[in-house]
Amino acid sequence: MKSWKDDFTPKQIQQLASFVKSLRGTKPAVPKLEQGELYIEAGVATDSTAKKTDSVKAAK
Repeated sequence: MKSWKDDFTPKQIQQLASFVKSLRGTKPAVPKLEQGELYIEAGVATDSTAKKTDSVKAAK
């Protein structure tokens, strides 16, 4: 990802980050369709609970 420190001041970066964070949970009136393909690394568990269960078993 590009470093924005050469294009924006630290205050502007903070303002941009705050704006992006404020968009979470909003629903645009006319959203774009999803783009791209989801990359799933081979050999990685796709179930997020799998690691939690394994670590709980290992702790016992």
